[in-house]
Amino acid sequence: MITNNNCQFNTSFIVEEEYFHPFFRNKVPNAEEVYKDVLQKENEMKFLLSDLESNYANESEFNRLTELVLNGITEHMRQEETF
Repeated sequence: MITNNNCQFNTSFIVEEEYFHPFFRNKVPNAEEVYKDVLQKENEMKFLLSDLESNYANESEFNRLTELVLNGITEHMRQEETF
């Protein structure tokens, strides 16, 4: 289950990096500043997802990481809605 969800997130990251990011960087004022922040947060999310998958058996750490991932996804969605 985790691997499947991780694959879906990775696919989303790839689509954003290949299609959305170039469009965004060309159309949004001060895009480079915003883009650096977005890219940093996406990289953090990739590490969190990897940590989440490797801590599947550790319930307390898994729960903590799950909360961080969900908060990150919510923040990412809010940020995308502003552009």
